[in-house]
Order: sequence, then C-alpha cells, then structure tokens
Amino acid sequence: FLVLATKKKLKDEIVYAYQFIGSSYLNDQNFPKALEPHLKAYELSKSLEQKDEQRLQILQNIGYVYYEMGDFVSAINLYLDALKYYESKSMYENVPFLYNNIGILFHQQRDFQKALLYYKKGIELLKKHPNINQLNSQKIAAAANGNYRLGLAIASNIQQTENLALLT
Repeated sequence: FLVLATKKKLKDEIVYAYQFIGSSYLNDQNFPKALEPHLKAYELSKSLEQKDEQRLQILQNIGYVYYEMGDFVSAINLYLDALKYYESKSMYENVPFLYNNIGILFHQQRDFQKALLYYKKGIELLKKHPNINQLNSQKIAAAANGNYRLGLAIASNIQQTENLALLT
C-alpha cells in the first residue's frame, strides 16, 4: 500500500500507511520500530490541510511510544502540544485522557504533586463535560503518593465539586 501510494503521490494515503505500519509495531509492542513510521506520518501530515484530528492522533501515538520506551519528557511534551491544540479549538473529548496520560507520566517520574495536578484537571473538565467518560480512578489513587485515602477520596468525589475542593 505504501509503495503504491508513494508512486501515485497520494499524501493522505502515505500518511495513513505510515500510521498503519507504526500501529502494527505498537500492537506487537515493538516500540523502537513503531517510532519511525509515526514520526514520518506526523511530518507528512503537517502538509495536509484539515487533517488536524489525524495529526493529533499521530502525536498521541508518538507520545505513547515515548512513554513505553521510558522517554517520559518527550511524551509529556507531545501530550502538552496536543493539549494546547485541543483546548484552543474547544475540542474537549480527548483532553481528560491527555491530562490522565500526563498525570501517569509525572507519576512514573515520581513527581506526585504534578501527577495529582493533572488528574485533578481532568476531573474538573469531566465535571464540566459529563458526556466524557470518567478518568481511571485507580490512577488517581496511585498518584496520591501512597496516600490512598486521599486518592480514593478524590476518585470517589468526581461528581461532588464541593467535596473535591475540600481535598485540595
């Protein structure tokens, strides 16, 4: 597919082919090999008009690859770039999950305060947009740096703004 799309100079299909190749390596958990095709897809997608959602999905995939490879700083930076774009366009459906992913990355770096901050941001956004699925409450609990009572209290009070405010 990539060969044919390249011969015909079909940029959309070339980007899709690189995404597919990268995702195949992701599914096989071959993260170093998944990175290159996703990076190529991202670079090519920049030249395509009105493909912002596709480009953001590629960014999130690259962030996930960096996460799995232990490059948490690169993953955070990519997720923050995607976050800025989503917020600038008022596209909130993916933002809580980005906050959650950023929280996980800070948790992995043992920066529990920043992890909790991002989990809370996700929770606040979920309260404003109840149609979005809930964040993973186990991650919230784990981010409380061993204070599982606090983490579980936060997780269980997602719908109760006044209770959440008391915990912060």
